[in-house]
Amino acid sequence: MPAGPSRTFSLCYVQDLVTALLIAGEAKVPSGEIFNVAGEGAFTWEQVGDALGEALGVNVTPLRIPVPVLLALATGADAWAWLAGRPGYFSRGKVREAAGHWLCDTSKARQQLGFVPSIGLRKGVAMTVKWYREAGWLH
Repeated sequence: MPAGPSRTFSLCYVQDLVTALLIAGEAKVPSGEIFNVAGEGAFTWEQVGDALGEALGVNVTPLRIPVPVLLALATGADAWAWLAGRPGYFSRGKVREAAGHWLCDTSKARQQLGFVPSIGLRKGVAMTVKWYREAGWLH
């Protein structure tokens, strides 16, 4: 995780996102309306790490890396991805996202669509880990 102060961000479990899309598709709102969709609350990398550790059954020790070091590593990863002709998993864009705050105001979706997310952080992370294990991507 990036070193420095805690960063907060919004997350949305895919089931909640699909529900919001279905509601929006049926809603009597003008075409082209934009709605932000996210789960309840804002989270820090520490909270996500704790939830992930709990779902995996491991103890988590945060590794805080200075943003300039992360950007340097990501530059190398970007170059490798370009040379390999494949998209990378780690990039400068991902570092910039992780190093900032990324919060969604979901009040419009609540008010105009009646959308309320149903999957919280711990449950969503646990379900995601379960899916990755069942898909054979995580052991």
